[in-house]
Amino acid sequence: MGFLDGGGAALMASVFGGVYLDASLYRPSTDGDDGMGGGEDPTLGDAEAVKVQMEAATDAMREADGYESTDVRFLMLAQGVEKPTSDCELEFDGTRYGIRTPVGRDPCGAYWDIHGRVIGEAAS
Repeated sequence: MGFLDGGGAALMASVFGGVYLDASLYRPSTDGDDGMGGGEDPTLGDAEAVKVQMEAATDAMREADGYESTDVRFLMLAQGVEKPTSDCELEFDGTRYGIRTPVGRDPCGAYWDIHGRVIGEAAS
């Protein structure tokens, strides 16, 4: 396995796993009937432990339509983490963030590049 076909993610996770900070990723899940006769009720599932580094918003984020001054960039280690979508939420340092799309990935597949938007305080 080469550096650019998956080996980079494992290497970067082993190097930066102790440096990146703990966060929780919440993905949408459906847990059955919504009480209205057969529909599904989408909710957020259990927390998935992830490692992130938070940074200031990039120039591209700032220039995008709908940019807000509290928007941030997260680099999330990708090893063992399925691509997050805009239906996911990220909890970091007491704050909950919505994920805006598109979610990018670096060339060696080491991290997910995420545009985060504050949506509230972390759930207790």
